[in-house]
Amino acid sequence: MFRVSVKLLSVVIVFIVSYCGGYSISRYHQTGYTVIHHYAKIVYYHPDYFSECKLYNVKPNRTYRAFSSYHCQLFDLDGDNYKLNIHGYIAQAELKDTPLQFDVKACKMLNNDLFGFQEIFTHSNFTKCPMKKGCYSVNNYVVADSGLPPFLPENIYLVKFKLYHENLLILQMDWHGEIRKKIN
Repeated sequence: MFRVSVKLLSVVIVFIVSYCGGYSISRYHQTGYTVIHHYAKIVYYHPDYFSECKLYNVKPNRTYRAFSSYHCQLFDLDGDNYKLNIHGYIAQAELKDTPLQFDVKACKMLNNDLFGFQEIFTHSNFTKCPMKKGCYSVNNYVVADSGLPPFLPENIYLVKFKLYHENLLILQMDWHGEIRKKIN
């Protein structure tokens, strides 16, 4: 347990130094581990903001899992009023909180390659901000692990993605997966 805490603390320090030091978060690049998608699910969506919100876990072939989704948003995603809260937990016998929690403006996430997020554009009809109201889909998306911070410890994780409009929760998606060292 102590080793995991030290590793997680080092991740937080790297994140704080890079963020406060004026460096772009998108400069992360690692090749030491891989992210394995187990499943994702939509936990909640606000009916005033989304008319439909579906997520499907798929296995396009025998070697990897992915997810596909479809949603119809009833608002224009623009400006600084939309915030994405990302919070990671170690998911073993019970959930263990980690210091991996941060908020980012949703448009900043869409318009910049934060944590390798730009990869989703090759699997979807998403647009950069402003993202106009309408229906959007994602097809066979696998988490892009190369853009994530280095030195994340091997473990099973639950990551909660919460989208807020000002202080109102309008969408929550939970992602379950694991981090494993690559075998060379």
